[in-house]
Amino acid sequence: MIRIGLLLMLLMSMALSSGCGVYNAYKSHNAPDLLPIPPELAGVDPEKEKARMDDLARQLKTALAAGKSVVMSPIFTKDAYHQGFRGEDGLDVLWENPNQAGGSYSLTWLRATQIRVDGRDYLVSVEEPGRYSLKVVNYQARDANLDGMKRADKPVASRGLGVTYLSSGSYKGHEWTQEWQDEISWNDRPRLKTYCTPTMGGHCIPHNVMESRKRVMREAGYHTTVKEVAKPAVDVATVLDRDFATFDLSAGEVVMIDGVFAKPPNNWFVDDACVESSVAGILQCELRGFTMQRLRPSMDAFRQGLSEPALSPNRRARQLNLTSRNYSVPSETLAKLLSSATYRQVHFSAKPGEVDEAWGQTYYLNLD
Repeated sequence: MIRIGLLLMLLMSMALSSGCGVYNAYKSHNAPDLLPIPPELAGVDPEKEKARMDDLARQLKTALAAGKSVVMSPIFTKDAYHQGFRGEDGLDVLWENPNQAGGSYSLTWLRATQIRVDGRDYLVSVEEPGRYSLKVVNYQARDANLDGMKRADKPVASRGLGVTYLSSGSYKGHEWTQEWQDEISWNDRPRLKTYCTPTMGGHCIPHNVMESRKRVMREAGYHTTVKEVAKPAVDVATVLDRDFATFDLSAGEVVMIDGVFAKPPNNWFVDDACVESSVAGILQCELRGFTMQRLRPSMDAFRQGLSEPALSPNRRARQLNLTSRNYSVPSETLAKLLSSATYRQVHFSAKPGEVDEAWGQTYYLNLD
């Protein structure tokens, strides 16, 4: 069980060190960047990508032999990114597995490896066997602050759904501004030129001159530029006290589960249910409602994408386009291992809601 005091310590320490405590509370320093893939990385060297995938296959095989589990999950499609999804904000989800020798064990997708099969993105992670229950969801509300927020004048009795913690943070934003910029120019390499000075008798007196032409790339003056600035944000951590969703993993198995991610803001509370916590600068609010999104994988599409022929030597001479719909894992070893995956349904105690093509199906809990 995640103790409230431990969570508050995490929030405070991360807030002091990075200015965005909740957002990075469980993030691994070696975690890969999540989609969308930057344009400069869309094309990758085929041989390097194949080597990376082969290495991942070896790691997964070693983990399975040691009694671990390999778990995969689909993540949001590009349609969600076009609607404002920012990747890590929705993936910062912690699942708790308390029945481990020596204490609790937690799964978070921020440490997972990302792969693409037939144009769809998946997360792959090695985890301990056991039952996992959704416990903590973190995100950052940008361009927000806690100024003027009302507080309850007396302790608020929890009604058992959970608690939301709020703390001040910041994020790196960009602003357009007008700044004076000096001229950028250069002179061409000097060239020898010969000129003729005419005389009274119609003759020419030659003389040589070294000349170069000035080229101006930017005139001096005020120019529009983009400046990186720190912008205010509120770091939000929701800790559930009630069952929302669970799934099970067994030793030595490869499974594909439903994607369960947040579409921030995915919680609600009222100001008069917020009090100062025992840690300075952090508000504790009674959770009134909570939602998550469920993405159902298509095992047929996944296996079909993995069954495509390995790239030929001639094809490997050209870059792989990771954003292409027909891109698939260029490793026969990894494709064979992942194609053995079975579907493992996530069991929801939460109530089902609306279905959206980009965001999947909504599940929710509330106190009403």
